[in-house]
Amino acid sequence: MKKSLVNKHKYFNNKWFARWAKIYYYEKYIMFPIRQKAVTFLKLNPPKNIIDIACGTGSQAYELAKLGHNVVGIDLSPEMLNQAKRKLNNELKLKFQQADATDLPFKDNSFDAATISFGLHDMPYEIELATLKEAKRVVNPMEQS
Repeated sequence: MKKSLVNKHKYFNNKWFARWAKIYYYEKYIMFPIRQKAVTFLKLNPPKNIIDIACGTGSQAYELAKLGHNVVGIDLSPEMLNQAKRKLNNELKLKFQQADATDLPFKDNSFDAATISFGLHDMPYEIELATLKEAKRVVNPMEQS
């Protein structure tokens, strides 16, 4: 992966999405039914360790955590993560951290599943590919069926 391409994407992500983070927080009202349906498609019996890549304001991660999963949401944008952290509470096994999806700070096979809600559509092809490779790396191959 060319460092300049990753840096260009980080700049776009942090500048573009930083402006929209507060508005994205309200997408939960529109997307709520879709996010609930997406969770049921996974057919995972809790508790599973799940990474939500490009989590944005954390809506998908939150829905997964409500079902009893241990969820880590990662995103490049600190502004998006600030909105996501509003969803934290002591009853959920949910955390958020800033991370680059093309270079995840987790060991191989750390998770049972990975989700990416709407993040890929904004990524250049090379970044999409690197993100999917990283997702595959951190998900336990025994769970990838």
